[in-house]
Amino acid sequence: MKSDIQYIVIGGFNASGSSAVIDLLKEFKAVHDCDCEMRFICDPYGVKELEKSLTERWDVINSAAAMQDFWNMCKLGCRKKSYFPLAPYGMGYREKINPRFMQITEQYLDRLTDFKFLDQYFHFKSKAPYFRYVLDRCRYGVEFYTHGKIHVANRNIEPLRFSHPSKEKFYFETKRYFDKLFDVESLQKQHKKYIVLDQPLAPNDSDLVEKYFNNAKMIIVDRDPRDMFADIMFYSVLIDDRKNTEEHGKNFAKRQIALRENIRLNENIMKIYFEDLIYHYEETRNKVMEFLKIDPTSPCTQRKFLDPKKSKKNVESWKRIYKDYNHVIDTIAVELKDYLYKR
Repeated sequence: MKSDIQYIVIGGFNASGSSAVIDLLKEFKAVHDCDCEMRFICDPYGVKELEKSLTERWDVINSAAAMQDFWNMCKLGCRKKSYFPLAPYGMGYREKINPRFMQITEQYLDRLTDFKFLDQYFHFKSKAPYFRYVLDRCRYGVEFYTHGKIHVANRNIEPLRFSHPSKEKFYFETKRYFDKLFDVESLQKQHKKYIVLDQPLAPNDSDLVEKYFNNAKMIIVDRDPRDMFADIMFYSVLIDDRKNTEEHGKNFAKRQIALRENIRLNENIMKIYFEDLIYHYEETRNKVMEFLKIDPTSPCTQRKFLDPKKSKKNVESWKRIYKDYNHVIDTIAVELKDYLYKR
């Protein structure tokens, strides 16, 4: 069954307001939102790193490790997300995306696997728990020095995957993987036409949108960097450098410039400012609808999730902390003058 569902990839720069676009799109009944960040695609050990290990910097160990690391990352991500302090890490993928998340992931890896084999590389030994590592060494030592007469070595190790696909095969199987994972056939029957994906790719990886997804478009959300800095100061509890210095401002600016390197815009990649959703709501909303080819008569609950009047408090928030961070904010204004929002 051929799907005409369109993926909508949302990317931002950390505190750039990308969730506002997701809220805007959720108001349309034809849009399906998974309600979770797609960290298993862009983060270390994710799909992007899997591609590099299998097709760009390939060797037997790197490729086998990448397959195993991706599997482990997905397994952890399937745990239920909880804010209880003693709860283990989880992103809720099984609950939010697909109850068969791990089965579909295993099928994906199987299609990328040429064959499985047993071997003991230093990389995998180094990742074993200490007690398991010592026990295995003793077992192998006994078997080695008895020339195999005593069989005590641990042979219950997980087989490694030999995978050496072409770029074309990797992209084909990855598109197939996501179509199954997000169950596009089922969504089609529910009259859904769009799937919103939160942060699956960074803006400077926009070239991967068409390679990883069938029928996809990307919206990159930017924001005045002074407000982004203010949000980080407001909400982060892990900031260990709250000094009001020019150096702090320059370091923040370096990061923002690096995040915006190599961004490619074309007919399938759009960039908007968060502030435009507030100050020019109707105009910006219409631009988004036109870009995504959303029917203006499509059923929606406008302003249910994104109300520009309520969200206005998030604009020019840097002014609230200017007294305490004037040197940082002034430095940001100079170093990132081309990125400041101009109303």
